[in-house]
Amino acid sequence: MKTIIYLSLFCSYVCGGQSPYQKFQTYMNANEGYLLNIKISQSHINQHFNSAGTLYYFQNKEYVFDSMKERITYKNGTIKTVNKVEKQIIYDSDIENNLNIFDLFSFKENRIEIKDSFIENEMQIIIFSLDDWGINAKMWTNPITGKPKRILINLSVDESISLDIISSKIASKMEVPIIDVNDYEIIDLRE
Repeated sequence: MKTIIYLSLFCSYVCGGQSPYQKFQTYMNANEGYLLNIKISQSHINQHFNSAGTLYYFQNKEYVFDSMKERITYKNGTIKTVNKVEKQIIYDSDIENNLNIFDLFSFKENRIEIKDSFIENEMQIIIFSLDDWGINAKMWTNPITGKPKRILINLSVDESISLDIISSKIASKMEVPIIDVNDYEIIDLRE
């Protein structure tokens, strides 16, 4: 009986009373920001696309994804895509109820439905759905800290997106490298 009580107290201490998804949210928003090296893989029917880059994640749904071919910046409802290959800058507005994979870092818990969570191979696996979009997903995190390692989104039977976090570090003063865009074409899609 004492063992069960000690185990219960230990779990309460380690888990801090937070759900695994809340731990993830706490981790992502505990500091001024994170610098994450990520790999994105997208599969659609028989086609596969891969991209790797750096995600500069700031609190409150503000981020920059920078890869060899493009840079995507999201801030205050505006999406700025710098196509480094075609030398274009595209401005667009975030569409209400639109979803991109980086939104998962800042979702409010009421936007998702947690289906299950369990520990496997020393990783916390969180199975959830995004009912607004009819999407099922999984997230792998550190069970104690909530630090993310992988997110897998199943958009349909034939389409999925995975985001693997290769490394991450706290970056209180993140300075995104400057791109010389003097000769870039500007396309503004905002209304």
